[in-house]
Amino acid sequence: MAEIPSRPSLFKAECGFILVAGLLPSDKLPLSALPDRIALVPVELVASLRHIVMAAFRACRALNTGRNVAEAFAYELGACLTGMREVSKVRKALSSLGPKVFVSICEDVGDCLGPLMAMLAWGSRLTDVEPRYKPDDLPSCSGNVEALAMEEGAMLELDR
Repeated sequence: MAEIPSRPSLFKAECGFILVAGLLPSDKLPLSALPDRIALVPVELVASLRHIVMAAFRACRALNTGRNVAEAFAYELGACLTGMREVSKVRKALSSLGPKVFVSICEDVGDCLGPLMAMLAWGSRLTDVEPRYKPDDLPSCSGNVEALAMEEGAMLELDR
Protein backbone atom coordinates (compact mmCIF):
# COMPACT_ATOMS: atom_id res chain seq x y z
CA MET A 1 0.00 0.00 0.00
CA ALA A 2 1.19 3.50 -0.80
CA GLU A 3 1.97 5.98 1.94
CA ILE A 4 -0.26 8.87 2.79
CA PRO A 5 2.07 11.83 2.38
CA SER A 6 2.97 14.31 5.09
CA ARG A 7 2.42 17.17 2.69
CA PRO A 8 -1.25 18.15 2.84
CA SER A 9 -3.39 17.07 -0.12
CA LEU A 10 -6.39 19.22 -0.98
CA PHE A 11 -9.54 17.98 -2.73
CA LYS A 12 -12.60 19.92 -3.93
CA ALA A 13 -15.89 18.52 -2.62
CA GLU A 14 -19.55 19.53 -2.53
CA CYS A 15 -19.06 20.75 1.06
CA GLY A 16 -16.08 22.89 0.03
CA PHE A 17 -12.65 21.34 0.48
CA ILE A 18 -11.13 18.25 2.07
CA LEU A 19 -7.57 18.43 3.40
CA VAL A 20 -5.68 15.20 4.16
CA ALA A 21 -2.18 14.76 5.64
CA GLY A 22 -0.16 12.20 7.57
CA LEU A 23 0.32 13.28 11.17
CA LEU A 24 2.03 12.13 14.34
CA PRO A 25 -0.05 13.83 17.07
CA SER A 26 1.62 15.30 20.12
CA ASP A 27 0.70 13.86 23.49
CA LYS A 28 0.18 17.48 24.59
CA LEU A 29 -2.54 18.03 21.97
CA PRO A 30 -5.86 18.90 23.67
CA LEU A 31 -8.12 16.57 21.64
CA SER A 32 -11.25 17.99 23.25
CA ALA A 33 -10.39 21.38 21.73
CA LEU A 34 -10.40 20.14 18.13
CA PRO A 35 -12.88 21.88 15.84
CA ASP A 36 -15.95 19.90 14.77
CA ARG A 37 -14.86 19.59 11.12
CA ILE A 38 -11.57 17.83 11.97
CA ALA A 39 -10.86 14.12 12.24
CA LEU A 40 -7.74 12.23 13.34
CA VAL A 41 -8.03 8.74 11.93
CA PRO A 42 -5.73 5.90 13.08
CA VAL A 43 -3.74 4.37 10.23
CA GLU A 44 -5.22 0.96 11.13
CA LEU A 45 -8.56 2.11 9.68
CA VAL A 46 -7.10 3.37 6.39
CA ALA A 47 -6.30 1.29 3.31
CA SER A 48 -5.14 4.13 1.05
CA LEU A 49 -5.36 7.84 0.35
CA ARG A 50 -8.21 7.12 -2.06
CA HIS A 51 -10.04 5.15 0.67
CA ILE A 52 -9.96 8.01 3.18
CA VAL A 53 -10.78 10.68 0.59
CA MET A 54 -13.82 8.72 -0.64
CA ALA A 55 -14.98 8.27 2.96
CA ALA A 56 -14.57 12.03 3.54
CA PHE A 57 -16.66 12.76 0.41
CA ARG A 58 -19.38 10.42 1.71
CA ALA A 59 -19.28 11.94 5.21
CA CYS A 60 -19.49 15.42 3.72
CA ARG A 61 -22.50 14.47 1.61
CA ALA A 62 -24.23 12.70 4.50
CA LEU A 63 -23.83 15.73 6.79
CA ASN A 64 -25.02 18.12 4.07
CA THR A 65 -28.12 16.06 3.25
CA GLY A 66 -29.02 15.12 6.82
CA ARG A 67 -28.55 11.39 6.18
CA ASN A 68 -25.70 11.07 8.68
CA VAL A 69 -25.46 8.40 11.39
CA ALA A 70 -23.32 10.64 13.64
CA GLU A 71 -23.48 14.34 14.47
CA ALA A 72 -19.73 15.01 14.47
CA PHE A 73 -17.70 14.90 11.26
CA ALA A 74 -15.01 12.67 12.82
CA TYR A 75 -17.55 9.99 13.74
CA GLU A 76 -19.38 10.24 10.43
CA LEU A 77 -16.04 9.88 8.63
CA GLY A 78 -15.22 6.85 10.79
CA ALA A 79 -18.58 5.30 9.93
CA CYS A 80 -18.08 5.93 6.20
CA LEU A 81 -14.54 4.56 6.42
CA THR A 82 -15.36 1.35 8.26
CA GLY A 83 -19.03 0.73 7.51
CA MET A 84 -19.79 0.65 11.25
CA ARG A 85 -23.24 1.97 12.10
CA GLU A 86 -22.82 2.19 15.88
CA VAL A 87 -21.23 5.49 16.87
CA SER A 88 -19.85 4.00 20.11
CA LYS A 89 -17.86 1.45 18.08
CA VAL A 90 -16.65 4.18 15.71
CA ARG A 91 -15.59 6.33 18.68
CA LYS A 92 -13.61 3.41 20.11
CA ALA A 93 -11.97 2.65 16.73
CA LEU A 94 -10.88 6.28 16.35
CA SER A 95 -9.31 6.42 19.82
CA SER A 96 -6.18 4.32 19.22
CA LEU A 97 -2.77 5.93 19.72
CA GLY A 98 0.00 6.44 17.19
CA PRO A 99 0.20 7.83 13.66
CA LYS A 100 -2.97 9.34 12.27
CA VAL A 101 -4.40 10.71 9.10
CA PHE A 102 -5.50 14.31 9.59
CA VAL A 103 -8.73 15.09 7.70
CA SER A 104 -10.43 18.46 7.64
CA ILE A 105 -13.46 19.69 5.72
CA CYS A 106 -14.06 23.39 5.18
CA GLU A 107 -15.63 25.96 2.90
CA ASP A 108 -12.42 27.97 2.57
CA VAL A 109 -8.91 26.52 2.20
CA GLY A 110 -7.61 28.71 5.01
CA ASP A 111 -10.19 27.21 7.35
CA CYS A 112 -8.69 23.76 6.67
CA LEU A 113 -5.10 24.88 7.17
CA GLY A 114 -5.74 26.77 10.42
CA PRO A 115 -6.47 23.70 12.59
CA LEU A 116 -3.55 21.81 11.05
CA MET A 117 -1.20 24.71 11.84
CA ALA A 118 -2.57 24.82 15.40
CA MET A 119 -1.85 21.10 15.81
CA LEU A 120 1.70 21.65 14.63
CA ALA A 121 2.05 24.49 17.13
CA TRP A 122 1.04 22.02 19.88
CA GLY A 123 3.95 19.78 18.90
CA SER A 124 2.37 17.40 16.38
CA ARG A 125 4.50 16.53 13.34
CA LEU A 126 3.61 16.06 9.71
CA THR A 127 4.88 12.63 8.67
CA ASP A 128 4.32 10.13 5.89
CA VAL A 129 2.08 7.37 7.26
CA GLU A 130 1.71 3.83 6.01
CA PRO A 131 -1.90 2.60 5.92
CA ARG A 132 -2.30 -0.53 8.07
CA TYR A 133 -5.83 -1.61 7.29
CA LYS A 134 -6.38 -5.32 7.89
CA PRO A 135 -9.78 -6.67 6.84
CA ASP A 136 -11.62 -8.71 9.46
CA ASP A 137 -12.84 -12.04 8.10
CA LEU A 138 -13.10 -10.69 4.56
CA PRO A 139 -11.81 -13.25 2.09
CA SER A 140 -10.22 -11.94 -1.06
CA CYS A 141 -9.18 -13.82 -4.17
CA SER A 142 -7.15 -10.88 -5.45
CA GLY A 143 -5.70 -9.67 -2.15
CA ASN A 144 -6.85 -6.13 -3.01
CA VAL A 145 -7.19 -4.71 0.50
CA GLU A 146 -8.17 -1.26 -0.77
CA ALA A 147 -11.17 -2.66 -2.68
CA LEU A 148 -12.32 -4.58 0.40
CA ALA A 149 -12.00 -1.50 2.60
CA MET A 150 -13.91 0.68 0.14
CA GLU A 151 -16.65 -1.93 -0.08
CA GLU A 152 -17.17 -1.77 3.70
CA GLY A 153 -17.83 1.98 3.50
CA ALA A 154 -20.00 1.64 0.41
CA MET A 155 -22.28 -0.81 2.23
CA LEU A 156 -23.19 1.93 4.72
CA GLU A 157 -23.86 4.30 1.82
CA LEU A 158 -26.23 1.77 0.23
CA ASP A 159 -28.12 1.33 3.50
CA ARG A 160 -28.91 5.04 3.86
